[in-house]
Amino acid sequence: SIVSFSHSFITMSNSISNNEFVNQSCLDGLEVLKECNLVSLKAPQADIFAVQPDHGTLPADAGTDPTADQSKESNSSTQQKSSWATNDKISFDNRGCVVALDLGGKRLHRGLKCDPSVFGSFTKLTTLSLAGTDLPLKDMLAVLSQITKSIECVYLGGNGLGPRGAEAISKSELFANDDSSSKLNKLDMRYNDIGDVGIADISAAITNTMNLQYLYMEGNAIADEGCVALSKLLSSHSCSIQELYLGGNRIGPAGARSLAACLRTNQSISKIYLEGNQIGDEGAAAFCEILEELKGGGTSGLKHLYCDNNNVGKEVSKRLAKALRNETPIEDI
Repeated sequence: SIVSFSHSFITMSNSISNNEFVNQSCLDGLEVLKECNLVSLKAPQADIFAVQPDHGTLPADAGTDPTADQSKESNSSTQQKSSWATNDKISFDNRGCVVALDLGGKRLHRGLKCDPSVFGSFTKLTTLSLAGTDLPLKDMLAVLSQITKSIECVYLGGNGLGPRGAEAISKSELFANDDSSSKLNKLDMRYNDIGDVGIADISAAITNTMNLQYLYMEGNAIADEGCVALSKLLSSHSCSIQELYLGGNRIGPAGARSLAACLRTNQSISKIYLEGNQIGDEGAAAFCEILEELKGGGTSGLKHLYCDNNNVGKEVSKRLAKALRNETPIEDI
């Protein structure tokens, strides 16, 4: 019938609209970010098959204001998701809502030119990168406060946060939600020189956000004392971290022992990256002892332990590989 056909057409049109166009609230936010040079539109491609105007005659619409049509065309193009989705910097869901925003590498050391509340326009945002932006801490905290309800993955690496910045992040609204409401799944704070004090603060904060599965802490000057704090976090029965990245720190044998000890209670962690530290044979042997103990009467979820460039000898390396029931890629033997 005509009625059913009209209903089907409207449904199909809405589906097309949802798939092709940007949600209005998100569009308003993107326009603000574009004005501040934080995001950009795709460069229009010239149509090489377009018919060029005959310069010997006047066009039919001569005398009209050409800027009106240009403005209309520009506004129309910004409503399309394809106009914004450049180099994976912006991603949308099927309803036109922004779900991923990558501002990584933007030079923002002088601060945001827009009100941080604009990030609240992206109510479905799950992934945000501010890595390598040098964004002032106060602005970073203001942005994070706007996205806590939906955010799952946060990239803050390479911003020189230091211990003070780590403490501020740990007390931010990123960790304010209780375990049942937080969706934070991945936290990347690599290369921020947060040290033992900083990792202790972050570890304490993560205990309130137990959905976290991926923690990136490479190049942060973390030593043995910081591993004690991490071990306390990992020893929690409710800890859900699956992959822990600690390469390029200052972890020695004592730190390795602390991390190994948590395996007695932690069954969720499957990968630990320790390449480029100083654990040596003693630290690697500590993992062997715990894994062998569990093999005899317990369980461990650890399947991969990456210890390249740690001065681990050949014999201990073989023992560790056997304890893991798996090949452990240690290349400095």
